[in-house]
Amino acid sequence: MEEGADLSAQPLIYAIGGIRPKSPSPDTHVTHHITAGPLTLDLTKTLSDNTPVDSTPAPVEESNVPFTSRNWLIVAHATLLSLGFLVFLPLGSLVARWTRSYSPAWFKTHRLFNLYASLPVILGGWLLGPLSVWKAGGVHLSDSHQVRPYLHYFSDRLALTSLS
Repeated sequence: MEEGADLSAQPLIYAIGGIRPKSPSPDTHVTHHITAGPLTLDLTKTLSDNTPVDSTPAPVEESNVPFTSRNWLIVAHATLLSLGFLVFLPLGSLVARWTRSYSPAWFKTHRLFNLYASLPVILGGWLLGPLSVWKAGGVHLSDSHQVRPYLHYFSDRLALTSLS
């Protein structure tokens, strides 16, 4: 570092992309960025409750990157799994909890939510995950997000077999 260099203002560049580079090497080719821009980090200011924060966004270059069919698969994967795990499964549990003491049909309704609503939605959403990896030509089971569902499935099977 040069003597007398100003350390108070650090110029930075940010970039956000939708496609992971093929290699962690700094020399790898980056396909495109959705947005990018400069910013300056001022290290001389102290931040307190009274300090106004400049919330004006940095200029952003508009990008006309098309939303590919793989992107739609990923959105559908997230939507279906969220709907199945965060809406239908809890509804099935709540039906069982709230209606079993006063309705003989509680189990049919519980089964309707869990087996006929949750299961197809979750399976459909799960199948879209490997399909999107295949469509991108990626490697299957290469990160924790891809391995975790299998671990949950096999641990659930193990737990169920130990109960019987």
